[in-house]
Amino acid sequence: VPLLWMGLLFYASAIKLTGPCVTMIIKLLVGDIVRFSIIYSIAILLFGQVFYVLFKDLKAKGITSFDDVTSTIITIFQMTLGEFKLQVDQLNYIRYVTLGKIIFVIFMIAVPILLLNMLIAMIGRTYNEVFSSSEREWIAIWAKVVLTLERSINNKDLIN
Repeated sequence: VPLLWMGLLFYASAIKLTGPCVTMIIKLLVGDIVRFSIIYSIAILLFGQVFYVLFKDLKAKGITSFDDVTSTIITIFQMTLGEFKLQVDQLNYIRYVTLGKIIFVIFMIAVPILLLNMLIAMIGRTYNEVFSSSEREWIAIWAKVVLTLERSINNKDLIN
């Protein structure tokens, strides 16, 4: 069934009204979302390593979110979504209190805010690119669909 939707998108791209939207969805999925996911993963891995090194001492205080690298990365991912297992007063229990607070503030500014703004900017750029050349792209896609349909018809069927 999912592949039927791909076929529907192929034929919907030949319609003048839905063609630019289909093109934009494909370009967003292939280009922007992949690029954002790579940058987001790098940021999560980098801050995960830093938080693991800084906050591994919290295990003695009963905080197990930073026990190993995997749980730290999962905790960091949850923190980007707004769920905090780390309380601000717990930052006082780490070995490097000032550095920990600075890294935490940098993380809270860089990852959720800046990366979300970057994603919005990338989507806006793709939107402008698609709709600035939508007429030309629609004609090319329409011709491609017509050629695909013509090639699918047998010559004997055309004669009859």
